[in-house]
Amino acid sequence: MTKGRLAIVMLLLLSMSCGGGNTVPSNNHEERTAVEVAAAELGNMTVYRDYTGTLEGIEQAILTAKVSETVIDVRVKPGNSVREGETLILLDKSGATSSFIQAKAYYDNAQKTLSKMKALFDEGAISEKQYDDAQTAFNVSEANFRAARDLVEIKAPVSGVVTDLKANIGDQTIAGQKLATVSRVDSLRLTIGVDPDDVVLIAPGMTARVYPVGVKDTWTEGMVVRVAGSADPKTRAFNVEILIAHQSSGLRPGSFAGCTIPLRELKGVVKVPDESILMREGLKKIYIVTGDTAVATDIVTGGNSDGFTEIIQGVKDGDVVVTMGQVFLQDRSAIRIGNGEADE
Repeated sequence: MTKGRLAIVMLLLLSMSCGGGNTVPSNNHEERTAVEVAAAELGNMTVYRDYTGTLEGIEQAILTAKVSETVIDVRVKPGNSVREGETLILLDKSGATSSFIQAKAYYDNAQKTLSKMKALFDEGAISEKQYDDAQTAFNVSEANFRAARDLVEIKAPVSGVVTDLKANIGDQTIAGQKLATVSRVDSLRLTIGVDPDDVVLIAPGMTARVYPVGVKDTWTEGMVVRVAGSADPKTRAFNVEILIAHQSSGLRPGSFAGCTIPLRELKGVVKVPDESILMREGLKKIYIVTGDTAVATDIVTGGNSDGFTEIIQGVKDGDVVVTMGQVFLQDRSAIRIGNGEADE
């Protein structure tokens, strides 16, 4: 073959290469794909799972309207700290469904009557039964007044932080409507949904890393405190509660958070880098280096941790697998191990 024809053949071979810089000609004119490799190794792995859920205060109270009335005052904003018993929202006390005015009148009258009856009883002017009747009437009117007041003066049932506020001045409430949420935030609770295969591996007392969604490096340690014995009928997942004892600056009640839980320890397993595994036609495959070729091999995987995947079937300890460039390969493709540059 003349030098001119040889040059033409080489140009044709290069133009037919679908991998561009990923395939290089060898000295025997066979195209080889440049790849990077790593050896499968025998070792131990901790298998983790990542979940997401909603954060809540360790103690949380939802305040709801018991009557349909107009909101006349809102004394807090989201994020405000409140004390137990502090009035947060006022409804119209003179509204059509409120019994506050009437109950207050009965209470005031019963209080005056009791005061008079006590003075008469002390003087011996009335019997003990008459005094007891006055005391009973006062007690009943006081209970009715407090109940009527609690319907229009919405108070914090616990000390904490207002984490949600739905009420605005001028709103017309309806019975059962959510008005606000108050949460204790010295500790937080994260509820996650776990699938049936994993929930059997989780138990109270296990640790978890909890972090704001998208900020996995900023985590706070939590502890599993409850594992549901039955699945949620809506999600078909098992609810698991995680307690975060000390509030992190990045964790807030009502927000989403992620968590990582170590499910099990694997001893003496074959593992490969995650990037060596690819999916083709619905099957997991890996390319094992044999001489200067790459053999496509079906695999069965197990756990995954810290960038490595357990191989249950298909790869043995010491096998050299392709970690980069395998997307350009077919079964028994010729390869060149290196950084992708052509041979001299």
